[in-house]
Amino acid sequence: MKKIITLLFTAAQFLNTHAQFTFGPKVGVNFAKENYSSTYYSTSHRVGLAAGIFTNYTFGKHFGIQAELIYSSEGTKESYPNVNGVVTINRINIPLLFQYKHPKGIYIEAGSQIGLLQSAKGKYTTGNYDFKTNTQSNLLSWCVGAGYQLNQLVHGLGAGIRYTKGFTPVNKGNVNANSITSSVFNISVFYAVPYGKNITHNKH
Repeated sequence: MKKIITLLFTAAQFLNTHAQFTFGPKVGVNFAKENYSSTYYSTSHRVGLAAGIFTNYTFGKHFGIQAELIYSSEGTKESYPNVNGVVTINRINIPLLFQYKHPKGIYIEAGSQIGLLQSAKGKYTTGNYDFKTNTQSNLLSWCVGAGYQLNQLVHGLGAGIRYTKGFTPVNKGNVNANSITSSVFNISVFYAVPYGKNITHNKH
């Protein structure tokens, strides 16, 4: 029992010694697309804004956990015979990601995300529509990404790319497009500010 307590205490001291908390803003561009199971429609990428805040907990030399609160403009461009339109879906996304970090500043990440629906609207050559009642309130997705923190040039400044794929349907109930799934490719920049008790300054 004493050995177990000693081991746990040693592990806690190690994590505390090598831990670093950072937080800050991030902003980027989404390239969003929805895929419809109905072949009657064709879709393509829509460009939208993504902006919000993040917090990162780095422990050890190479590992970190990052949580974010992001306003994300998603959706898709859509077309079918004689009609073109743009679907705009705005969400508040909350991803939770596990990161592996290289001392040179490169990192890779993977995790999951929940998207909280704010609005869903379509603007077509035939008119404007509100799709909120036909859109799921919560969208669950998985995320993978990579990035680089430019500590050698501007401490705290970084850039990243991320691909997010929904694994629950976008639509709620029956819609003309049948089953709808989403995907988003994001390019972003961020600025990390240290806070709390940062005993060592690991490169993100």
